Amino acid sequence: MVVAGDFNVTREQSQTIAALVSAPPESRWTEAGPQIDHVLVRGAETSAVRVWDDDSRRYGARLLSDHAPVEVDVRIDVGA
Repeated sequence: MVVAGDFNVTREQSQTIAALVSAPPESRWTEAGPQIDHVLVRGAETSAVRVWDDDSRRYGARLLSDHAPVEVDVRIDVGA
């Protein structure tokens, strides 16, 4: 299960995110993003959260988005 997007809160500001990432191992979600964009995953392995640098979100001279997006790689075991 993947829940991702601009939550407009940091992990420190959200009791829900804090509860999900600190739940017992069988129901724990992965770490959230460092700012307000998050990718929470349960039931699959993930890479560390990567925050886009300014060059990755630039289109010509324009910097896209008012904050840096995040991404993770999700590894799904198709044999399970």
